[in-house]
Amino acid sequence: MGSAAQSEKLPPLHNKYKSLMDIGCALLASVAALCLIRVLQPILHGNHPYLSLCPVIILAAWLWGPVAAGIAALVGWLGVWYWFVPPYGSFAVDNPADILGLLGFLLVAVLIVIATLDQQKRQRRFIASARTARSSMQTLLSGYLEAACRCEHKSTHGGHQLTCPAHPNAPTVLRAERALRMLQSVEGDLTGSNPDISIQRRSSTQQTAVGS
Repeated sequence: MGSAAQSEKLPPLHNKYKSLMDIGCALLASVAALCLIRVLQPILHGNHPYLSLCPVIILAAWLWGPVAAGIAALVGWLGVWYWFVPPYGSFAVDNPADILGLLGFLLVAVLIVIATLDQQKRQRRFIASARTARSSMQTLLSGYLEAACRCEHKSTHGGHQLTCPAHPNAPTVLRAERALRMLQSVEGDLTGSNPDISIQRRSSTQQTAVGS
């Protein structure tokens, strides 16, 4: 209960701090890519200045989200334009082919960010569906435990006798618990959370025992 209360109070500050950390990591990765391009200039002879930036944008989108990836792409794009596109040290462009390169890189970066946004949107929908399914199944299981209980007297086995259909070891209850654990695993993989089904199970069985 304490961790749940803390999670209700901390998320705004925690999310803000995490967002700043993600943007900072993406900026560092973009600067590192620019430094790598600088080191490889004698080998590349001024060609392929975006060679190390595209992997950085993909990595930033995957690890730190579309906002961080967009900022990293913008910083890298401006850095390449200023330092590695002739005339060096300015935002002027002499060769029309360099303009196409700049626009092409910007287009690729925008497509990566859009794809990441779409993937996050789909993931949020899937998480919401998993939570709804888990909540509905928990409600059905609680209703089944209350309706199926045939105990005349309380026992030490979760409040149900061994022959009771609502006993924790009954096949129907075990199958429902297995499905709940599967949904728990899916939701935990996507959100990093770990809801405790066993606690909800014990609470539902205790309510059934009181009702019986």
